[in-house]
Amino acid sequence: MTNVTKTYMWVNQLENVFPPEFMSSTNKRYIVVEQCKALFKDTLIGDVLMHASFIERDAYLDHACCFVNEQPNKDTAKYEYLGYRKDFKVWFTDMKMNAVEVDCFCLRLLLIY
Repeated sequence: MTNVTKTYMWVNQLENVFPPEFMSSTNKRYIVVEQCKALFKDTLIGDVLMHASFIERDAYLDHACCFVNEQPNKDTAKYEYLGYRKDFKVWFTDMKMNAVEVDCFCLRLLLIY
């Protein structure tokens, strides 16, 4: 039986890299999206979707992942990661899929491997 590691990863850039330990794990790898907060013109915004390239299956609405600035809840999004790309991107849109450029954001992920 192999040990399972759980670690939080915080990102605030559109282009990111997974930790080497996550990528090299021989266990199943999962990414849990815990929370994303974003500012647009110094204001908290709502009705904006965060998208992520690490979503491999069921990439509905252009890899939509979660609404930003939602209150933390128990309905977190969990994705199995089968890929070999060590990098991933996040981007933001409104509900009509128009690009939204946020001033800043913080995304908290739970990596399970």
